[in-house]
Amino acid sequence: MEYTIGLVSSEFFREDLGGFGGYGSLCKYIAERYNKEKYSQFKFKMFLMNTHPRKRLIAHNTKVFPLQNKLPPIKLAEYKKRINQEHIDIFLTVDLYPRYLYSLLAKPNTPTIVWLQDPRTKYDWKKIATSPFIYKNESKNIDTKTRDISYKITYKLIQKTRKIRFATQAHFLGRKGALKFGTREALNASFLPNPITIPSRVKFSEKNNKPTILFLGRLDPVKRPWIFFEIAKLLPKYEFWVAGKSHNYEYMRDRIIPYKSLKNLKFLGSVFGKTKDRILRKSWILVNTSIHEALPVSFLEALSYKIPIISCQNPDNLVSQFGEYVGEIYGDGYESAPLFAQAIKNLVEDESLLKNLGNKGRQYAKKYHTFERFEKEMRRLIDSIIQ
Repeated sequence: MEYTIGLVSSEFFREDLGGFGGYGSLCKYIAERYNKEKYSQFKFKMFLMNTHPRKRLIAHNTKVFPLQNKLPPIKLAEYKKRINQEHIDIFLTVDLYPRYLYSLLAKPNTPTIVWLQDPRTKYDWKKIATSPFIYKNESKNIDTKTRDISYKITYKLIQKTRKIRFATQAHFLGRKGALKFGTREALNASFLPNPITIPSRVKFSEKNNKPTILFLGRLDPVKRPWIFFEIAKLLPKYEFWVAGKSHNYEYMRDRIIPYKSLKNLKFLGSVFGKTKDRILRKSWILVNTSIHEALPVSFLEALSYKIPIISCQNPDNLVSQFGEYVGEIYGDGYESAPLFAQAIKNLVEDESLLKNLGNKGRQYAKKYHTFERFEKEMRRLIDSIIQ
């Protein structure tokens, strides 16, 4: 049986459609793949919050319904009417935000799966706020009682109109979801992996001749890329590649430009397709310097290419299993560069350990984060909520 799924998110990995972060790439991978397959058991429609005010469009093989915040009531009524006319068997929301209500409440009684990706708690926001360079709009997001209540109300509003299930790719997020939305149901979140395309073959002989360290992600304050740049200064004999760009380059330029002269530091911009495949095949180690993460897609992609991870975040203990966890680091993190540098040297200088971690990481990715596993778990979830 084929199901039509309404995928609700704030990003769809295109600059004019709300950014190019993890949420956007996740939605793109899923919708593009299943809508392209003629006999797919799932078909997706994209309900995109907080984007440009276009009535409708097709992107990544997918019908997209964009909604901009702060629309006048008459326009919101038109949007809800249009959504109500669409055939949707079930909604799949990437986390759950108050602005998602515009789409969800337009189709009451439609079962909904809340896919916990990064439900940030008050503790998470306080940790993020220790960095002096975060965006002003992020500093305002530190949870207050009012903000806490808004998420709990959002959950209760949709709970009254439909059946709900929680799902997550990382088990530790269930507890955060319970705190965020005020429901113990999130503690029992079903496993639903973030699917990635696993390369068919990966050989260590494809790695770059010189040790090559990769940063894969947005050049935004919460990611603290300046720590990666400082590490490059400490290890001039190694190559450091930066794959990603900033949501607000004007804000970040003063923290990027001073490092452009480093000979061993290369800025590659956003990478896709064959270019991304080539970069991952050549990289030795992925370094993550974020002040906060859930379980980023970049981790899964690295593991699938036999790339160990060094990070100050350790979701579901994956970094300590398939790399080196250097411990939590608060503030701007500049002083942590020697810690990361030493962890990198430890792996580079121990070839057998590097390969062992790489092989184990790929086995994990192949077992849990394939599209086949996603289909199996998604079908199980749908059956539990619809039948």
